[in-house]
Amino acid sequence: MKFYVDTCVWIDLLDSKEKDVMKLFSLIIENKHTILLSNTLRKELRKILVRKNSNLLFELFPIEYIEETIVQLQEGKKLEKILNIPFADAVHAINARDNNSILITKDKHFQKLKSIKTSYSPSLAIKLLS
Repeated sequence: MKFYVDTCVWIDLLDSKEKDVMKLFSLIIENKHTILLSNTLRKELRKILVRKNSNLLFELFPIEYIEETIVQLQEGKKLEKILNIPFADAVHAINARDNNSILITKDKHFQKLKSIKTSYSPSLAIKLLS
């Protein structure tokens, strides 16, 4: 299985805030699943990782790097305007859809993106893996 993990979930992992998030990442590793990491997601996370001095984070996980196409970015721009949501969130949903991955987030903006890709909370993703 492939997982596309939104920025807010990575932040929770770094802060060790939620047991569900830590359990989810453990299950992904344990079951040899893959986490997708796009350019847009890396840009968002880079600021946080530098601030938290956690640049080695991605070496701990089975990461597959993906690049957005111009068409995906254009679609993201349209969705940003139509749905009044952050551009990055639109692109994350598009990436998850186009890469047949499970989108994990706790961000409410993704409710507006259900027609693009269904998203799952960490606790629901754990149930999928169990």
